[in-house]
Amino acid sequence: NLLKEVYLNASKSSSGSGQTADTAVNNFQEALNLVSNYGSIYVSGEVDIPDDVHMPSKLIFIKQQVDGDEAKLKFEKKLYLNNELYIKDVDIEFSSMDKDCIFTNEYSLELTNSEVIGKPNIFLGSEDKDLQEDSVAALRILNDNPSNNSIGNITLGGKDNHTVEDAAVTLKGINVEGIID
Repeated sequence: NLLKEVYLNASKSSSGSGQTADTAVNNFQEALNLVSNYGSIYVSGEVDIPDDVHMPSKLIFIKQQVDGDEAKLKFEKKLYLNNELYIKDVDIEFSSMDKDCIFTNEYSLELTNSEVIGKPNIFLGSEDKDLQEDSVAALRILNDNPSNNSIGNITLGGKDNHTVEDAAVTLKGINVEGIID
């Protein structure tokens, strides 16, 4: 059974059912497998994510667990969206040497009050193909208390000139190296 709310805490020695903070799962992929469409993952502490992440085809909210430790997702490789993703009050860090880290595949990515670390490059399209017409890729980064937030380049398309029909970008409280059309 998929869960509307999944709890994730990497400091747990073993994974539980994910249904409560006390029975949290301890890895990101397991949380993704358990969460339902329009469901939420509540994060406590730092979560290391060593492999490429291909998000499931479901709209997901990722939030800091109330009364939990400061939340951070530490991506060592790439993040690929397959539906809309909303992250609130959870920092994200990219440590890959390849800075082309986030591919939205024309889905919406929204980061609210989430520090972005590692200067990832964000592509609103795909890494390897042209995408469907009549879709709008959206990137929203909204930070009320900016600190050292910064990202590399935002590309209003995909890698290697793969096209995107329409793109919208809203930025508040973050530094951007450049926007590539």
